[in-house]
Amino acid sequence: MIELNAVVTAVENGYVVVEAASQGCGRCHEPGGCGGVSLGAMLCSSPRQLRVRNGLTLPVHVGDSIDIGVADGVLRRGALAAYVAPLAGLLAGALLGGMIGETWAVAGSLAGLGVAWWATKQFRKKAEDGAGELVIVRHHPSRIPREGLG
Repeated sequence: MIELNAVVTAVENGYVVVEAASQGCGRCHEPGGCGGVSLGAMLCSSPRQLRVRNGLTLPVHVGDSIDIGVADGVLRRGALAAYVAPLAGLLAGALLGGMIGETWAVAGSLAGLGVAWWATKQFRKKAEDGAGELVIVRHHPSRIPREGLG
């Protein structure tokens, strides 16, 4: 399971909205580190908020620090959906259209790419609707007193 530290920004019915505390592997500034924090900052200038299922059913409050986890295989399935499916659609459409003629190969590749894009969008929507991929692994309550924070 891959884990990431995050801060709770909102609490919803059975879910929490979190903001990732950092991006990258945690060894970004060490010799031999991946430098992912620099790439993450470049690609995502504003902090990304995620909706996470509260699998621990703990009383989580805004400002609490939590560790969220993503199940093994989720990243692999996401990469397949994002990269392999469109490429396969493009090639399959080009091959099928190429049997008729060159113009049809171009049209078929665009059609195949469009179908793969639609399928990838449906896959993503299904994954987001489930929202069960991300779960709270550990809870680090904030030390700020909660009296009077209604």
